[in-house]
Amino acid sequence: AYYSMMFRLLMFTFVTAVMDASPEHCDASVDASCLAPQADEMSLGLNALPARIAVVSGQLPNPPICGSWCQRESDQTSPCYIDKDVIPCQTDFYCTTTCALWSLMASERPTQSCAMFTRFDGFPKNAKPCDEACLLPEIRKERYPAPTGLGLLCEPGTCYPASSSMSHLPGVPAVLECPCNWFGSDCPNDLVPIDAVNHTATYGTIMATTLTISSDNWDKVIANHQPGGVIRIVHRDPTNPENGRMREQPYALAYAPSAGKLEILTAPPDMTLHQMPREVAERVRSLPSGPIVGGNLFVNPSIGGFFNKEWKFLMDAIQGSEEGINRLVVLSTGAGLSGALSAVEAGLSIGLQGIHLFHGLQHAQDLPYRKRIDELASSGMLDFAIIESRDLVDSNYSNAQEAGIAAAVQRGIVIRKLSPVTNLDPFLPQKVYVQHAVGLDLTSSGGVLQEKGAALQNTAFVACGRMALLEESFDILKALFCDQNDQECNDMLGRRFFTNI
Repeated sequence: AYYSMMFRLLMFTFVTAVMDASPEHCDASVDASCLAPQADEMSLGLNALPARIAVVSGQLPNPPICGSWCQRESDQTSPCYIDKDVIPCQTDFYCTTTCALWSLMASERPTQSCAMFTRFDGFPKNAKPCDEACLLPEIRKERYPAPTGLGLLCEPGTCYPASSSMSHLPGVPAVLECPCNWFGSDCPNDLVPIDAVNHTATYGTIMATTLTISSDNWDKVIANHQPGGVIRIVHRDPTNPENGRMREQPYALAYAPSAGKLEILTAPPDMTLHQMPREVAERVRSLPSGPIVGGNLFVNPSIGGFFNKEWKFLMDAIQGSEEGINRLVVLSTGAGLSGALSAVEAGLSIGLQGIHLFHGLQHAQDLPYRKRIDELASSGMLDFAIIESRDLVDSNYSNAQEAGIAAAVQRGIVIRKLSPVTNLDPFLPQKVYVQHAVGLDLTSSGGVLQEKGAALQNTAFVACGRMALLEESFDILKALFCDQNDQECNDMLGRRFFTNI
């Protein structure tokens, strides 16, 4: 009785916190999937997070092994430990679930709500961990171990998510309730036809592309957009364009400059992936500019955005911070510049004065959106640094016609010559990349960020790019700002560091 009473008390506290932190920028009239009934599902035992926290924190240790007894349990929120002989799992956190979730997921072909799908709370017994070549490095088990500690789950023998709305297919391990606009969802409710594409420029391996959709649909796509927000471009299996399985490719939305227009940057697909997960990316880049011949290309409303470890969006944190964030430092590489610029523009829109952008690429002449960036840098609205990955002796762009771009190249050269502080030494390779440049600029004599007083207390850091940038940026900031055992500092870093994946 004590055990059950204690857990109900913990549940009440947690549900109250979730309700207080409900999304503030979600318009259900244009995106029904943004209605995530988390509090309701917690009270029904269909959200495992309270149980996991209670167990790993030691408040309710050693839960019993899940089993058929769960179906008879009067309190379906009761924690239990996944039976590994039925569903493999790793670590106490991910092996802890609730009676309600166990009874559901251990059944044949369970139905999964959109809210459960978006928080990776489903582990249907007939699913298997996705093959690594099905997933981008940024979403492999090292960063996304959910739902069972072994990584995201797929339909066995495929790269399709374990849950699908296509319930008529016999191999689907779980049925996804629609509508549901989230990564991997194949719900058709929010699909918006792409009428045309226009490849406006090529910058080295990066391609700038403008998508054209109807004006009414454009309103729907950007209604809930946040800085760093992502649009999913999808098509059905080309061999069955009417009813085939969906494939998708996510892109950070750089600009939505006018009604009906969406601007993205695309990079070459990762050829180490299986063919299916790179199929849409290859098609988008290979399409000729003009109307989409044959159709079968769609976009979903923008989802996500830059968020911190407390799942708070960037602008909510900046505008609602009691501790006073007055500076924004954005790090990006390659096509990540699209998301990075959305953060810069959002900061400018609220009058933020200290905005810094560090962008890494091989050659400065391959910089996308150069006219807009030069305008911002030349006017002093943006402190911009270009970190070229080629050798310093080869960098000959300092005489560019665009004064802001030339100054950014020179700023990057200066940064790479700064002397590192001791804490940064272990992170510095022979060649300095964006994440190392920010560390040097923050701590070295002559660094602009140091001179401007950028610190963890007053600065939001945003990283948008490949895996190395996301991981090393956080590790470098932790080494520079926090002692190993300083939990308060580590918690603040979690609130100050933002990514969109």
